[in-house]
Amino acid sequence: MGCAVTIITNKQDYCPLCGASWVGGTILDTFKQQREEENSWCKGWTDEQLMEDIAKYYSPPYRWSRKIGLAFPHVYDGTLFWQCPDCMATWDAFTGREKAVPPEYYKEDGWPPQPF
Repeated sequence: MGCAVTIITNKQDYCPLCGASWVGGTILDTFKQQREEENSWCKGWTDEQLMEDIAKYYSPPYRWSRKIGLAFPHVYDGTLFWQCPDCMATWDAFTGREKAVPPEYYKEDGWPPQPF
């Protein structure tokens, strides 16, 4: 009898463990909200100008992800684990397999902070 293995993909929009959505909303909606702020970087921009900027610097489908990338620069220069912001489960960023962050990745000085 084998054990169940939970694997995630880069295109996945939900947590396979708790079912929480990882879709954080559209980049355009976020920038439109920021446009209304007093010292906004995009104050006065039209929706078309915002979309041109978004298309230049982001990839379709032009939305944010709530999935958290965990990096440990003293171990590897890049994302090593993905984490669900709701249930705090973690997955290896390369294999997609569910995996706990090894305790030795957290330094004695407390950085980076450990999950809740």
